[in-house]
Amino acid sequence: PELRDRIRDHIVSSWTISRGIDAKKVINLCPEDLQADIAVHLHRRVFNDHKAFRESSDSCLRALATEISERRVCHGDLVYHKGEPVDEVVFIMSGCLEILEDDDVVVAILSNGDAFGEEVWKAKEGKKFKKQKSRYYVRALAPTDLRILKSESLAKVLMFYHHFGQSFDAKMKLRFVFSFLILKKF
Repeated sequence: PELRDRIRDHIVSSWTISRGIDAKKVINLCPEDLQADIAVHLHRRVFNDHKAFRESSDSCLRALATEISERRVCHGDLVYHKGEPVDEVVFIMSGCLEILEDDDVVVAILSNGDAFGEEVWKAKEGKKFKKQKSRYYVRALAPTDLRILKSESLAKVLMFYHHFGQSFDAKMKLRFVFSFLILKKF
């Protein structure tokens, strides 16, 4: 019954947001240039909410936007389990998440505009980011809309846009880092 309720909640919340339209399929019908423009439009809030993106060129934003994926989670869903590998930066667009050290020890609450995950851009140039194991559980306190940027995708863009990479490294601040506890006010 619990699994059935979670499935129903997911379908209802997905329907509420998308009205049954599979945006990915619609976007894939478009030429690549238009897909990049759509991706920039869809992820504009990520770029506007974080000063690390402010010095990027339009072409850099287009490259980043096409690499961002979306994820929606329902109330009570675990986004990450303790011990899982983490190699991404996550941006909260709406909703609320709690970070738990154990089943019921709350370490932090994150919400709209917060970014968390791992500082995947800090890998040495030419080296792959070593995945870290999450020291925490992350659970949705409400229906939550996330944007995710994987380490490989970010590294690919940062290698090509060197100037942006330096600015991004200096200005990107995560509210919470999985491999160790950092809570920042920004």
